[in-house]
Amino acid sequence: MERVNRLPVKIRILILVAVIVVAVGVTAYIKFSPTTTGDKYELVHNLPDLEYIISWDTIASVCPDMNDYTKYEKQEAFMGRGNAGGFISLDSNSPAMWMIARVVNKITEGNSVRNLGVFMWYFETAEEFDEHMNTLQTQGISVQTEGDLLTAVVEQKTPIQSTQLVVAGNHICISIANVASLDESLFFSKEGLMDLLPTIKSKISSIEITPLPFPRIPRG
Repeated sequence: MERVNRLPVKIRILILVAVIVVAVGVTAYIKFSPTTTGDKYELVHNLPDLEYIISWDTIASVCPDMNDYTKYEKQEAFMGRGNAGGFISLDSNSPAMWMIARVVNKITEGNSVRNLGVFMWYFETAEEFDEHMNTLQTQGISVQTEGDLLTAVVEQKTPIQSTQLVVAGNHICISIANVASLDESLFFSKEGLMDLLPTIKSKISSIEITPLPFPRIPRG
């Protein structure tokens, strides 16, 4: 448990606007049936939305042993604004209506660290989306405008290795962040993240925003 509790500290190096809390518990997987019509994907406001953009198979391509519980911890959770459960929480005053998080963490000894976090936020209004993106920029993440999307790539080599890709637009923000101590390798290098960028941009652009299947969650 001591090593697991270090995970949020490392991820916060990269995820400057997420609140991640490690807790003991199991998050239930609620099954939804997403609909893809032609080049469009209808948002279901739950776990399949992140799977559509970044599949577990994509993660397995850089971590083929991720399902081996003796080597890795793999977690996934959906969380609405103002709620906590599993290993994540979303503050009641967050601009995001909900978020999805996936974490793959290598089981290592001592101070060795190798983990990957994939996050998806949904914003109901343009104002809330802009609020989130402004927070990124005030934290020193340089965001580039590419058509209707905003992108950023952050790389750090010392004192710990880290890379992060942010792609945002169409009420959605995606972040892929990985951290590794110097004795480990990153899941995705900067070049590896850039290879994912065209697909992620295409997927975000193809999402058809649908009404929330649950009441709007007021901000605290």
